[in-house]
Parts: sequence; structure tokens; C-alpha cells
Amino acid sequence: MQNTNHKINEDIGDNMLQKMISKYAPYWPLFLIAILVSAAAAFTYLHFVVPVYEAKATIIIKDEKKGNEDSKLMESLDQISSKKIVENEIEILQSRTLMMHVVEDLGLYAPVFEQGQVHSISAYALSPVNIVSPNPDSLFVSDDKIFFTYDKKNQIVSFNNKYHFPINQLCNTPYGILKFVPNKYYDASDTVKRTFYFQLQSVNGITESLLENLKADASSKLSSVIDLSFRDQVPERAADILNQLLRAYDMSSIYEKNQLASNTLSFVQDRLGSVSHDLDSIERKIQQYKSGRDAVD
Repeated sequence: MQNTNHKINEDIGDNMLQKMISKYAPYWPLFLIAILVSAAAAFTYLHFVVPVYEAKATIIIKDEKKGNEDSKLMESLDQISSKKIVENEIEILQSRTLMMHVVEDLGLYAPVFEQGQVHSISAYALSPVNIVSPNPDSLFVSDDKIFFTYDKKNQIVSFNNKYHFPINQLCNTPYGILKFVPNKYYDASDTVKRTFYFQLQSVNGITESLLENLKADASSKLSSVIDLSFRDQVPERAADILNQLLRAYDMSSIYEKNQLASNTLSFVQDRLGSVSHDLDSIERKIQQYKSGRDAVD
């Protein structure tokens, strides 16, 4: 009885499969076309879309006012104050001022690209040189592609075979004063023939675009640790931006401490001068009093 039921089920399954095959078999060209189109779309997407990388860093915020045991106890009881300190530092890390320093220090206002057959890609880690300027705001900002070549033997950068500039020197170019410095990521053994060009962009514009890719959050509600992350198409550039941002943050903190120390010292010196003048006046009055009263022989 069981064998009979099993055979009936197999017959029913075979009949259903045959019906499905006979129903959709005439449409097999459509299925083939759909598969080919999907494969072509996937290949095109992977070929043209530039991947985005994420660099991460962690910073610990220390409150230097809380140095003794009593203050540490107050800190543990006053979590709101500690949270405010972390929130303030997050705002500083995400400020335009710090990111503007990053843009200027790394020369991100003069990005270098590699000309491709389909589209251009960033040559941040491929270019033999980076471009910097002592005064980025004075540069001629333009979307024009400035093609250049690099003579490795003579250490010369040339524009359109017309202008020639040595590296590591300030050069008066048609676009402003520029300096071409060796790229630390450049592989001198690279034999691939590449076409490079750079563009000059505004510091403010680059700063705004970079801030959109920066994220800073406290690791937890009661933590003094801040997690930083930055997303970019070039992993080396993402890491450099975070590292330079932390350097700018440290320099900003040092500058504020120096300013506070300088102001405090100036105030103390003014007060000491005033007190010294008062003491001298009092001393003279004492001497006059003793002399007038014949208190001194």
C-alpha cells in the first residue's frame, strides 16, 4: 500500500514538472536574454563604480581639571558634566577650522587624477608628486585639467611640454605659486605609463565636502572615548585625513593652553608690578614716619 502511494506521488510530481517545462519552454530565449542583461549590468556596475573605504580612529578625552581624588569622585557622580566635555570636543573635531587645516596641510585643494579611458580616478597614491602652495587662497581656482609629466631622472615637472619646474622648490606657475613635493606612496618601480593631471579647487569647498564624510561619536553615553571614522575612495587618503585631523586637534589644544598660560602670566606680572609699587610707597611712608619721630638714630 505504501509503495503504491509513493508511486502515485512520483507520477504526480513528474506530470507537474513536464507541464511547467512545456509551459515555459517556448520562452527560453527571453530567459537567456534576461540572464545576459543581468550579467552585463553586474559587470558594468563593478567596473564603473568606485569602492568607498572607511578609516577609523579613537581618541580619549581627558579633563585636566580633575586631578585629585575628590575631583575624581565628583566626576563619577556628575556624569552630565563629563558628557558635556565629550560633546564639546566632538564639536571641535568636526569644526571647519580643524578640517581646513587638514586640507591645507595635505594639499587636498590640488587633487591629482589619473586619466582613464572611461573615467578618471584619484591618483593620491599613484602620482609621483603632490602639489602644495604657501597660500592656497591666492591660487587660480578652476575645473580645468592641468596635465603634467614627471621626469624622474632630472626631478622635473612639466606642463604641456611648455613649463618646467623643479621639485621641492616654490615655483611661480601660471596658476599661482606652487611647490611639487615627492609623494610618499609613489612606487618608483612602477613601469605602467599613466597620464596625470591636477585641478585647483577652493579650500572652503573641499573642507565642506570632507566634513560630510567625517563622523565622530562617543563610544557610549558615559564614556570619555570618541570614535572617529572617515569614508573615502582612497584608503591612504582616508587614513592621512584622520591622522592629520588628530594632529590639528592636538596643536589646537596646545595653542589654547599656551594662550591661557600667556594671559595668566601677563595678569600675574601686572598684579606684581602694582603690588610692588604699593609696597615701595608704604616703605617710604614708614621711613618718613620713623625719621619724623626720631625712631632711628
